[in-house]
Amino acid sequence: MKKKYMAVAALSALLLTSCSSSPEALPTATNDSSASTAPTNAAPSAVLPSPSSNMNERGQIAKKLGETGGIPGEDGELDLKFAVTKFEFVKCSKYAGDLNGRALAAHVEVETTGNYEGPLTVDGAPGLISFVAYHWRGYEPDGTRMNDLDSTAVQNCFESKAKLLPDYIGKGEKAKGMVLLDVTTKSGEVAFNPYGDGGWVWEYPGEKANV
Repeated sequence: MKKKYMAVAALSALLLTSCSSSPEALPTATNDSSASTAPTNAAPSAVLPSPSSNMNERGQIAKKLGETGGIPGEDGELDLKFAVTKFEFVKCSKYAGDLNGRALAAHVEVETTGNYEGPLTVDGAPGLISFVAYHWRGYEPDGTRMNDLDSTAVQNCFESKAKLLPDYIGKGEKAKGMVLLDVTTKSGEVAFNPYGDGGWVWEYPGEKANV
């Protein structure tokens, strides 16, 4: 695995000096506090060249709806790839409790190869990744960071989890579904940050979301 990351780091340095597109950066792993988890292989700086992607001042790769993000394997192909295809505001059950703002559903599609090794170990199962709200950050239009996207209310928003993305995804799997985030403003940005630094960020314009 060290050779993989050394090669990726070298490619990153080359791209920074010769290309205008920015690298995908995903350092240190974090755990989902809602389960017994432990990091397996933390992913150092990894790159995914893309003419349409760029890095903001927070070190996050900006993505558009439908645009693929991911982590490359030793062969240069993506061992993890995912895309946010849609944002919409959803109505929570009356039993959910009070939201910080409103429930934003990110529609996510995920696919992993048989070689993917995610950052989490859950109940003894290593190599998983999670897209739950704990691994997301939110930013208001003026750049102010939102305090808590993973509220109790948004966790209990739906009485059934049938429409939600699975909490944990392993190697060789495909999944699609909603990730629910408790955002304070009708527009802004949300970032998926599973490794604790950097990650990917999307704008969610209020005029394009269903209220």
